[in-house]
Formats: sequence, structure tokens, C-alpha cells
Amino acid sequence: MPPQRSDGAQEAPRPSDDQMRAIRERIEARRRQLQQQRQSGSTPGQTQ
Repeated sequence: MPPQRSDGAQEAPRPSDDQMRAIRERIEARRRQLQQQRQSGSTPGQTQ
């Protein structure tokens, strides 16, 4: 798939800083959730 369409607009525009921050926060929250699940039940030691 070509990176640019015929009209010149990029297929995947870079997300803004606010979007990147929100995505990063979501990833961190998910990672913390997984770590808590690991600590409360299964074997700890796996770090992402």
C-alpha cells in the first residue's frame, strides 16, 4: 500500500502530542493492571 494517496494526504497522519500522551497513559494503566494481576495471582518476574 502506498504511503500517500493521490490527493496528497498521508494515509496514517502522525498523532498529536495530546493523542500520544493519552495512548501512553492508556498503555501504562494497562501495564499496571497486568502487574497487579500478576502479583495477586500468577508468577511474578515478567516485566514488559
